[in-house]
Amino acid sequence: MAFLVVEGVRKRFGGLVAVDDVSFEVAAGEIVGLIGPNGAGKTTLFNLISGLYRPDGGRILLDGRRIDGLPPYERCRLGLGRTFQIVQPFADLTTLQNVMLGAFNQVRSEAQAARIGWDILVRVGLADKADWPAAWLTLGDRKRLEVARALATGPRLLMLDEVMAGLTPREVDDTLVLLRELRDSGITLLVIEHVMRAVMSLCDRVVVLHHGQKIADGTPVEVASFPQVIEAYLGEETEIA
Repeated sequence: MAFLVVEGVRKRFGGLVAVDDVSFEVAAGEIVGLIGPNGAGKTTLFNLISGLYRPDGGRILLDGRRIDGLPPYERCRLGLGRTFQIVQPFADLTTLQNVMLGAFNQVRSEAQAARIGWDILVRVGLADKADWPAAWLTLGDRKRLEVARALATGPRLLMLDEVMAGLTPREVDDTLVLLRELRDSGITLLVIEHVMRAVMSLCDRVVVLHHGQKIADGTPVEVASFPQVIEAYLGEETEIA
């Protein structure tokens, strides 16, 4: 059985259909990329899965349980974690304190949250900046902090919204290593990303949205060869490495 099932999901904002009858599945242990041009409906779909929006139709199931009627905090407790495209840490809190906030999804004591937070900072490479105010962090480090905060909630499915946007090539490579390590540890990943080199090397499968509709679903090599994907997103001259 698929770990995440999105079945005929729709979302309308007035006269705009942002997500139009989208269906796909993510198996446990997969890394699935969600790509498409700006305005294709990717972040809206993330918001539907995570509970920020309620769908106008369709179903969403996590590990066999229907979740589209649950509030975000209940979905989080069931193992659904996510990051946001615009990174907004609590600037006056330390890096460690930011991660501890996520850990309170799993534990109640401050000491336990601090232990979880420290372990995760080691994992993502931010332990040396644990006591820094989050406002001091570079963009690359803030992106890692966003991942760390989501990891602290104890996710089984981690949804990442453009965690590599704006990073240097070296930072992208480091992030790819981290994401593969997360998958190897048992976390399933659903990733919105515009860095095509990363998508092609990281993802087991890719789902493509255009004008709110799914236009392709397959391996990175398969999807990159679909004429409608080339026309809608990749561009006639795009070379897939």
